[in-house]
Amino acid sequence: MDEKYVLREPVGDIREINFPLQKLKGGDIVAAQSEFETLTGSITTSMLELNKGFHAYIISKVAQIPYETVLELSIKDFSYLTMRVQNFLLPSVPAPTA
Repeated sequence: MDEKYVLREPVGDIREINFPLQKLKGGDIVAAQSEFETLTGSITTSMLELNKGFHAYIISKVAQIPYETVLELSIKDFSYLTMRVQNFLLPSVPAPTA
């Protein structure tokens, strides 16, 4: 089941974001890390599962929206979505209740 999130504050014409995290494979994460490092110009040495920028990049990839658009989300929308990615990558952390 794909996850859908209705934005509290739309960005442009984007009012909701579909982010099917469960469709990701290991290779997707490895590729995303390489792309994220190229985009940001830095090598990620910290734990990616805790990196908000990387979470935002994963959202942009699975939702098929520009990374810059994810960065324009309100703090509430951004925080909710990046926490969902973190909880997906670290399943021992319970998902927040809506």
